[in-house]
Amino acid sequence: SRYKHLNDVRGAKLMNYFTRKLKFKVDRATLKFSKYETSNVKGPPDQLIQLLIAVYSQRMKYKVVSMLSAVSFDDWKNLAARDSGNDEFQDGDLLRVTGNLAGGTAGYFAKQVGGGIGTGIHTVTRVLGKEIEDATDKVGARAVGAGVNCVVSGLGAGVGDTVTGVGSGTGKLLQGAGKGVGQVFGGVTGGATLMAKGIGKGVMQGDGKAVVSGISKGAQSVGNGVGQGIESAVMGAADGVITCGEGLASGVKSIGQGFASAFTGGKRRNRNPRQGDGS
Repeated sequence: SRYKHLNDVRGAKLMNYFTRKLKFKVDRATLKFSKYETSNVKGPPDQLIQLLIAVYSQRMKYKVVSMLSAVSFDDWKNLAARDSGNDEFQDGDLLRVTGNLAGGTAGYFAKQVGGGIGTGIHTVTRVLGKEIEDATDKVGARAVGAGVNCVVSGLGAGVGDTVTGVGSGTGKLLQGAGKGVGQVFGGVTGGATLMAKGIGKGVMQGDGKAVVSGISKGAQSVGNGVGQGIESAVMGAADGVITCGEGLASGVKSIGQGFASAFTGGKRRNRNPRQGDGS
Protein backbone atom coordinates (compact mmCIF):
# COMPACT_ATOMS: atom_id res chain seq x y z
CA SER A 1 0.00 0.00 0.00
CA ARG A 2 2.98 2.32 0.53
CA TYR A 3 3.90 2.17 -3.19
CA LYS A 4 1.99 4.34 -5.61
CA HIS A 5 1.62 3.66 -9.33
CA LEU A 6 3.96 5.89 -11.35
CA ASN A 7 3.09 7.44 -14.70
CA ASP A 8 5.03 9.61 -17.18
CA VAL A 9 8.30 9.13 -15.29
CA ARG A 10 11.54 7.81 -16.81
CA GLY A 11 11.91 4.23 -15.59
CA ALA A 12 8.37 4.13 -14.20
CA LYS A 13 7.49 0.87 -15.97
CA LEU A 14 10.57 -0.82 -14.58
CA MET A 15 9.91 0.42 -11.04
CA ASN A 16 6.27 -0.60 -11.22
CA TYR A 17 7.37 -4.06 -12.37
CA PHE A 18 9.89 -4.41 -9.53
CA THR A 19 7.52 -3.18 -6.80
CA ARG A 20 4.26 -4.74 -7.96
CA LYS A 21 4.74 -7.69 -10.32
CA LEU A 22 8.21 -9.21 -9.94
CA LYS A 23 8.14 -12.61 -8.23
CA PHE A 24 11.17 -13.61 -6.19
CA LYS A 25 12.23 -15.49 -3.08
CA VAL A 26 14.98 -14.89 -0.53
CA ASP A 27 16.94 -18.04 0.31
CA ARG A 28 19.26 -18.26 3.35
CA ALA A 29 20.14 -14.58 3.62
CA THR A 30 22.55 -13.86 6.47
CA LEU A 31 22.26 -10.30 7.75
CA LYS A 32 24.63 -9.15 10.48
CA PHE A 33 24.06 -5.94 12.44
CA SER A 34 26.34 -4.24 14.89
CA LYS A 35 24.93 -3.65 18.34
CA TYR A 36 23.02 -0.51 19.11
CA GLU A 37 23.52 1.31 22.39
CA THR A 38 21.61 4.25 23.83
CA SER A 39 21.07 5.79 27.22
CA ASN A 40 18.85 8.22 29.02
CA VAL A 41 15.75 7.22 27.11
CA LYS A 42 12.67 8.44 28.88
CA GLY A 43 9.06 7.89 28.01
CA PRO A 44 6.46 5.11 27.70
CA PRO A 45 7.60 1.51 26.97
CA ASP A 46 6.58 1.61 23.31
CA GLN A 47 8.99 4.52 22.70
CA LEU A 48 11.93 2.11 22.98
CA ILE A 49 10.29 -0.22 20.46
CA GLN A 50 9.74 2.63 18.02
CA LEU A 51 13.37 3.71 18.45
CA LEU A 52 14.68 0.23 17.66
CA ILE A 53 12.40 -0.06 14.63
CA ALA A 54 13.63 3.26 13.25
CA VAL A 55 17.31 2.37 13.75
CA TYR A 56 17.18 -1.13 12.28
CA SER A 57 14.90 -0.12 9.42
CA GLN A 58 17.54 2.40 8.41
CA ARG A 59 20.28 -0.22 8.72
CA MET A 60 18.28 -2.65 6.58
CA LYS A 61 18.53 -0.25 3.67
CA TYR A 62 22.30 -0.70 3.69
CA LYS A 63 21.93 -4.49 3.45
CA VAL A 64 20.59 -4.40 -0.10
CA VAL A 65 23.67 -6.12 -1.54
CA SER A 66 23.44 -8.93 1.00
CA MET A 67 19.77 -9.35 0.21
CA LEU A 68 20.25 -9.36 -3.55
CA SER A 69 22.95 -12.01 -3.29
CA ALA A 70 20.34 -14.34 -1.77
CA VAL A 71 17.47 -13.48 -4.12
CA SER A 72 16.18 -15.92 -6.72
CA PHE A 73 13.84 -14.60 -9.40
CA ASP A 74 10.69 -16.64 -9.81
CA ASP A 75 9.27 -14.69 -12.73
CA TRP A 76 10.96 -16.48 -15.61
CA LYS A 77 7.70 -17.32 -17.38
CA ASN A 78 6.94 -13.61 -17.74
CA LEU A 79 10.54 -12.59 -18.55
CA ALA A 80 10.97 -15.31 -21.19
CA ALA A 81 7.45 -14.81 -22.65
CA ARG A 82 6.67 -18.49 -22.24
CA ASP A 83 3.09 -19.73 -22.62
CA SER A 84 3.68 -22.99 -20.78
CA GLY A 85 5.39 -24.11 -17.58
CA ASN A 86 5.61 -22.40 -14.21
CA ASP A 87 7.47 -19.30 -13.00
CA GLU A 88 10.64 -21.18 -12.06
CA PHE A 89 13.69 -21.13 -14.33
CA GLN A 90 13.59 -23.61 -17.20
CA ASP A 91 16.25 -24.63 -19.68
CA GLY A 92 16.45 -22.12 -22.51
CA ASP A 93 14.92 -19.18 -20.60
CA LEU A 94 18.13 -17.13 -20.80
CA LEU A 95 18.17 -17.37 -24.59
CA ARG A 96 14.47 -16.58 -24.77
CA VAL A 97 14.97 -13.44 -22.71
CA THR A 98 17.99 -12.48 -24.84
CA GLY A 99 15.96 -12.90 -28.02
CA ASN A 100 13.10 -10.81 -26.66
CA LEU A 101 15.41 -8.00 -25.52
CA ALA A 102 17.36 -7.98 -28.79
CA GLY A 103 14.20 -7.80 -30.86
CA GLY A 104 12.68 -5.00 -28.77
CA THR A 105 15.86 -2.92 -28.87
CA ALA A 106 16.28 -3.35 -32.62
CA GLY A 107 12.67 -2.39 -33.20
CA TYR A 108 12.96 0.78 -31.12
CA PHE A 109 16.18 1.79 -32.91
CA ALA A 110 14.75 1.28 -36.42
CA LYS A 111 11.57 3.14 -35.56
CA GLN A 112 13.46 6.13 -34.15
CA VAL A 113 15.84 6.32 -37.12
CA GLY A 114 13.01 6.07 -39.65
CA GLY A 115 10.99 8.71 -37.85
CA GLY A 116 13.97 11.08 -37.69
CA ILE A 117 14.74 10.77 -41.40
CA GLY A 118 11.09 11.16 -42.34
CA THR A 119 10.69 14.31 -40.24
CA GLY A 120 13.87 15.78 -41.76
CA ILE A 121 12.65 15.23 -45.32
CA HIS A 122 9.30 16.78 -44.52
CA THR A 123 10.89 19.84 -42.88
CA VAL A 124 13.40 20.48 -45.68
CA THR A 125 10.86 20.23 -48.49
CA ARG A 126 8.37 22.42 -46.63
CA VAL A 127 10.97 25.18 -46.30
CA LEU A 128 12.03 24.75 -49.94
CA GLY A 129 8.47 24.93 -51.18
CA LYS A 130 7.79 28.08 -49.20
CA GLU A 131 10.91 29.72 -50.71
CA ILE A 132 9.72 28.85 -54.23
CA GLU A 133 6.28 30.35 -53.57
CA ASP A 134 7.76 33.56 -52.14
CA ALA A 135 10.20 33.92 -55.05
CA THR A 136 7.53 33.47 -57.72
CA ASP A 137 5.25 35.91 -55.92
CA LYS A 138 7.83 38.66 -56.52
CA VAL A 139 7.54 38.21 -60.31
CA GLY A 140 3.75 37.94 -60.34
CA ALA A 141 3.55 34.14 -60.74
CA ARG A 142 2.24 33.26 -57.29
CA ALA A 143 -0.36 30.78 -58.61
CA VAL A 144 2.38 28.77 -60.30
CA GLY A 145 4.66 29.04 -57.28
CA ALA A 146 1.88 27.93 -54.94
CA GLY A 147 1.31 24.89 -57.12
CA VAL A 148 5.01 24.00 -57.11
CA ASN A 149 5.08 24.56 -53.34
CA CYS A 150 2.26 22.06 -52.89
CA VAL A 151 4.04 19.52 -55.09
CA VAL A 152 7.38 19.89 -53.28
CA SER A 153 5.85 20.01 -49.81
CA GLY A 154 3.45 17.20 -50.60
CA LEU A 155 6.24 15.12 -52.09
CA GLY A 156 8.41 15.68 -49.02
CA ALA A 157 5.60 14.84 -46.62
CA GLY A 158 4.80 11.76 -48.67
CA VAL A 159 8.40 10.54 -48.72
CA GLY A 160 8.73 11.37 -45.04
CA ASP A 161 5.64 9.35 -44.15
CA THR A 162 6.87 6.49 -46.32
CA VAL A 163 10.31 6.43 -44.69
CA THR A 164 8.73 6.63 -41.24
CA GLY A 165 6.38 3.80 -42.12
CA VAL A 166 9.20 1.68 -43.47
CA GLY A 167 11.32 2.41 -40.38
CA SER A 168 8.50 1.44 -38.06
CA GLY A 169 7.76 -1.59 -40.18
CA THR A 170 11.40 -2.66 -40.06
CA GLY A 171 11.24 -2.35 -36.30
CA LYS A 172 8.25 -4.68 -36.22
CA LEU A 173 10.08 -7.17 -38.43
CA LEU A 174 13.22 -7.12 -36.28
CA GLN A 175 11.21 -7.27 -33.10
CA GLY A 176 9.24 -10.29 -34.31
CA ALA A 177 12.36 -11.99 -35.64
CA GLY A 178 14.31 -11.25 -32.48
CA LYS A 179 11.65 -12.80 -30.29
CA GLY A 180 11.40 -15.70 -32.71
CA VAL A 181 15.13 -16.36 -32.48
CA GLY A 182 14.95 -16.39 -28.71
CA GLN A 183 12.04 -18.82 -28.70
CA VAL A 184 13.66 -21.15 -31.23
CA PHE A 185 17.04 -21.32 -29.49
CA GLY A 186 15.37 -21.57 -26.11
CA GLY A 187 13.23 -24.47 -27.25
CA VAL A 188 16.11 -26.28 -28.96
CA THR A 189 18.45 -25.81 -25.99
CA GLY A 190 15.82 -26.91 -23.50
CA GLY A 191 14.89 -29.86 -25.69
CA ALA A 192 18.50 -31.01 -26.04
CA THR A 193 18.97 -30.80 -22.27
CA LEU A 194 15.84 -32.86 -21.62
CA MET A 195 17.00 -35.46 -24.14
CA ALA A 196 20.43 -35.66 -22.51
CA LYS A 197 18.89 -36.03 -19.05
CA GLY A 198 16.54 -38.75 -20.24
CA ILE A 199 19.24 -40.67 -22.08
CA GLY A 200 21.66 -40.31 -19.16
CA LYS A 201 19.04 -41.55 -16.70
CA GLY A 202 18.23 -44.50 -18.94
CA VAL A 203 21.88 -45.48 -19.32
CA MET A 204 22.59 -45.20 -15.59
CA GLN A 205 19.51 -47.18 -14.55
CA GLY A 206 19.36 -49.44 -17.57
CA ASP A 207 15.82 -48.18 -18.18
CA GLY A 208 14.82 -48.01 -21.83
CA LYS A 209 11.61 -46.18 -20.93
CA ALA A 210 13.58 -43.29 -19.43
CA VAL A 211 15.53 -42.97 -22.67
CA VAL A 212 12.36 -42.88 -24.79
CA SER A 213 10.67 -40.49 -22.34
CA GLY A 214 13.65 -38.11 -22.43
CA ILE A 215 13.76 -38.12 -26.22
CA SER A 216 10.00 -37.55 -26.51
CA LYS A 217 10.03 -34.69 -23.98
CA GLY A 218 13.04 -33.16 -25.68
CA ALA A 219 11.43 -33.39 -29.10
CA GLN A 220 8.25 -31.85 -27.72
CA SER A 221 10.22 -28.96 -26.21
CA VAL A 222 12.09 -28.39 -29.48
CA GLY A 223 8.82 -28.45 -31.39
CA ASN A 224 7.24 -25.90 -29.06
CA GLY A 225 10.27 -23.64 -29.27
CA VAL A 226 10.42 -23.76 -33.06
CA GLY A 227 6.67 -23.30 -33.35
CA GLN A 228 6.60 -20.27 -31.05
CA GLY A 229 9.67 -18.84 -32.78
CA ILE A 230 8.22 -19.13 -36.27
CA GLU A 231 4.89 -17.77 -35.08
CA SER A 232 6.60 -14.76 -33.48
CA ALA A 233 8.68 -14.07 -36.59
CA VAL A 234 5.69 -14.40 -38.92
CA MET A 235 3.56 -12.13 -36.71
CA GLY A 236 6.39 -9.59 -36.66
CA ALA A 237 6.70 -9.80 -40.45
CA ALA A 238 2.97 -9.33 -40.91
CA ASP A 239 2.93 -6.30 -38.60
CA GLY A 240 5.94 -4.92 -40.45
CA VAL A 241 4.32 -5.26 -43.86
CA ILE A 242 1.11 -3.66 -42.58
CA THR A 243 3.04 -0.74 -41.07
CA CYS A 244 5.09 -0.29 -44.23
CA GLY A 245 1.86 -0.34 -46.21
CA GLU A 246 0.34 2.36 -44.02
CA GLY A 247 3.44 4.51 -44.49
CA LEU A 248 3.40 4.04 -48.26
CA ALA A 249 -0.32 4.69 -48.45
CA SER A 250 -0.13 7.93 -46.48
CA GLY A 251 2.90 8.96 -48.55
CA VAL A 252 1.12 8.40 -51.85
CA LYS A 253 -1.93 10.23 -50.54
CA SER A 254 0.16 13.24 -49.53
CA ILE A 255 2.00 13.29 -52.86
CA GLY A 256 -1.31 13.05 -54.66
CA GLN A 257 -2.63 16.06 -52.78
CA GLY A 258 0.45 17.99 -53.81
CA PHE A 259 -0.03 17.17 -57.47
CA ALA A 260 -3.70 18.04 -57.28
CA SER A 261 -2.87 21.49 -55.94
CA ALA A 262 -0.27 21.91 -58.67
CA PHE A 263 -2.74 21.16 -61.42
CA THR A 264 -5.52 23.31 -59.98
CA GLY A 265 -3.17 26.11 -58.88
CA GLY A 266 -5.49 28.87 -57.78
CA LYS A 267 -8.30 30.92 -59.18
CA ARG A 268 -6.86 33.16 -61.83
CA ARG A 269 -8.01 36.74 -61.99
CA ASN A 270 -8.47 38.53 -65.28
CA ARG A 271 -6.21 41.54 -64.82
CA ASN A 272 -7.59 43.39 -67.95
CA PRO A 273 -11.32 42.86 -68.13
CA ARG A 274 -12.88 43.90 -71.38
CA GLN A 275 -14.74 47.20 -70.94
CA GLY A 276 -17.46 48.64 -73.10
CA ASP A 277 -16.44 51.17 -75.81
CA GLY A 278 -19.24 53.48 -74.72
CA SER A 279 -20.93 53.40 -78.09
